[in-house]
Amino acid sequence: MALRKHNQYPTTFGLAQPRPVRVRKATRHSSHVKPNQSNKNLNPFRWLIFVIILLAIGLVIIAIVCIVLLRPERQIPQKLASLAANYYENHYYPNLTQSSTYAGSPVTALADHAESGLPVVNLRQIILLGDQKNTPNADYVLKYCDESTTTIKFYPEEPYSATSYRTEITYSCNF
Repeated sequence: MALRKHNQYPTTFGLAQPRPVRVRKATRHSSHVKPNQSNKNLNPFRWLIFVIILLAIGLVIIAIVCIVLLRPERQIPQKLASLAANYYENHYYPNLTQSSTYAGSPVTALADHAESGLPVVNLRQIILLGDQKNTPNADYVLKYCDESTTTIKFYPEEPYSATSYRTEITYSCNF
């Protein structure tokens, strides 16, 4: 018989064999549940915690989306463009084409301003002359933008109708 080292059984043909490991038999009760206690009491509690966590995550996601989408930096350009469109199409264009200066040919008058643009209009004029004084868009824009230094310049485009134009907006807003 060969000499034994610590934790080794006698060798066969000079090869050491590891000590066998004892495996415990599984019992019908898990180690954390007492024999008299059932798993039925834990399931509703786990589902409640799971639902609460899902609701909290959902509310956080909704809050982040609302904060990002409802920022004034995102809404002011859209609302100001809407105010400008309403002003140009319903007030500025009809008055310009019906004025005595351009009564003969409004198309040629607008064609003269296609590159240089029409005179600059400030936000106060758009709100007061466009009959938009108490609209939600006007109130929201006035909350953040200065009405005398926020300006819009209209550039008529062919075929020079009420809806064929582009705008250049100069913002003077505090976000």
